[in-house]
Amino acid sequence: MAPLLQLENVSVKYGAIEALREVSFSVEEGSITCLIGANGAGKSTTVNAIAGLVPTASGRILFQGEDITKLPASRRIAMGISIALEGRKIFGDQTVIDNLMLGAYTRSKNLSKLRREAEEMLARFPLIADRGQQLAGTLSGGQQQALAIARALMSRPKLLLLDEPSLGLAPILIQEIYQIIQDLADQGTTILLVEQFAAYAFMVSQNACVLEHGQLTLAGPVAEVRDDPRLARAYLGK
Repeated sequence: MAPLLQLENVSVKYGAIEALREVSFSVEEGSITCLIGANGAGKSTTVNAIAGLVPTASGRILFQGEDITKLPASRRIAMGISIALEGRKIFGDQTVIDNLMLGAYTRSKNLSKLRREAEEMLARFPLIADRGQQLAGTLSGGQQQALAIARALMSRPKLLLLDEPSLGLAPILIQEIYQIIQDLADQGTTILLVEQFAAYAFMVSQNACVLEHGQLTLAGPVAEVRDDPRLARAYLGK
């Protein structure tokens, strides 16, 4: 069976800067694959390219066997790819419920139906379950991250891209966010997880890919990647 997602020699450039250089890896359906590496390694660029938020310079991105390299982000969402962005990017002047409803805009314009679905989604996230009418900008960091994930799920994705879900959170909140991620995986959600802190990612992932200066230097099952000396090099340098 073909993987759900496959990158083939994907490169991304920002002007003269090559942020990604011929990156290739795959994500199997029903799994969590983590994409790890130091700051500036190209992790966010990778998921943004998959989501269609930045163009590729070369290579191909395949989703369910279909080449989506040139498709706009809206088409990719409709096909089943959703992203919870780094820094959360919630709409602070809108309520939690409204944020969730906006996450499903590609599926339906029926507001009463979307509100029901948003209320059902809230019930799945204890951190924000009773915050539906609260302005999202007044939530704590952990609550905002839970909202970002819940909003991404409102499009009913086949592939969920999570970009740095632990960013800026206290350890106790990170544990709560990672429990949410584990619960999603237990329910069958396929996840590509970007994380700077490998220890967190390894707790929930089956497979790992390591980026170093825009290149994929190591990939495989977590048990193998975790013990490979090249992992330390990717974070600490030679």
